[in-house]
Amino acid sequence: MPEEARDRTPGQPPDWPAVMWLFNAEQIGNIQIRNERRLTRTGECRSREIPMLKVKDTLRATVYLSFDGRVFKNYHGPDAQKRFDNEVRILRHLEARGCGFVPRLLEADPKRLRIITTNCGSRVEHLDEKRTKEVFAELEPFGVRHDDPDMRNVTYRQSDGRFCLIDFEFATLLPGPK
Repeated sequence: MPEEARDRTPGQPPDWPAVMWLFNAEQIGNIQIRNERRLTRTGECRSREIPMLKVKDTLRATVYLSFDGRVFKNYHGPDAQKRFDNEVRILRHLEARGCGFVPRLLEADPKRLRIITTNCGSRVEHLDEKRTKEVFAELEPFGVRHDDPDMRNVTYRQSDGRFCLIDFEFATLLPGPK
């Protein structure tokens, strides 16, 4: 018997990967309950339910906030692959340079055009134009220009009283040392 076949349960198709994630979701108002099941070739199954709140649903992206502190962003619409690639590149660049006021990229799935990041606080309702410009200008020493400097892309992190920036799909890496 081939070694691969020994890892399969009886009746399992030979082209199944070693690990397969199956997802289904139930929408209850603005809250989505996402059920993730992990199946292995040996038949092991682990599942978990993740309640998530839909916080953005536009032509370009759908964003869910999980109650364990993660943000799930799914890209769709025009140039989805390009916007996904750019946001992943910018977030990795900022993390490598120690920028502490942006989300940290936890996972990037190019097949599903989905990223999972840390949560950077709650949306800001009121911020004057001068302070908004100051917050976005803080990115430039890290080699990034946001290119969508609107208040909707500013959050407030209560744990340290810090304004943070989100949504980097249109951001630009500035020329300079890499």
